Amino acid sequence: MKLFTVTFLPWIAAFLLGFLAQVHWERLRPLCEGRALFWSLLYAALIALGLVLEGATGPVISANQITPLHYVPLGFLVLALAYSAPHLSERILGGNDISYGVYIYHMPLINLWLWLGLGQTFGGLALVFTLVCLCAFLSWKLIERPALRLKKATLFSR
Repeated sequence: MKLFTVTFLPWIAAFLLGFLAQVHWERLRPLCEGRALFWSLLYAALIALGLVLEGATGPVISANQITPLHYVPLGFLVLALAYSAPHLSERILGGNDISYGVYIYHMPLINLWLWLGLGQTFGGLALVFTLVCLCAFLSWKLIERPALRLKKATLFSR
C-alpha cells in the first residue's frame, strides 16, 4: 500500500482537475482573479473542519494527506493566488523562474531532512524551504535558462 501512495495514481484526479481548469480557464477566471483572500479562508476553514473531525472521531486526516475533497478548493486557491497579484512574482523573483526547480528539489530535500532525523520544527521547515529555493534558483541560473537559450524554436513558434 505504501508503494501505491508514492505513485502517480492517487494524484491523477488532481492532475485531471488541473487539466480541466486549463481547458475551461475563461469560465473559471472570474472565480479566481482578485479572490485570494476568499479561497484562503475557505481552504483554512476546510482544514480546520478536518482537524475538528479528527479530534472528535479519531484520525481522519494527517499532515501529509490530501483527499479529492481538498483538490478543488486547493486548486482554486493556487489559481487565485497567482491571478490576484499577477506581477508579484516578477517583483520578488526578478524574472527568475524557479517553479520547476522547486518541483524537482522539494521532495528529495524534505526526505533527506527527515531521513537525517532533523525533526519536524518550524526552524527545520524554514531551513528546508530556503534550501529548496536556493537549489531551484541555482538550477534556473546554471541549467534551465542556459538550456532554454540553446532552443531554436518552441512548440508554438512553428
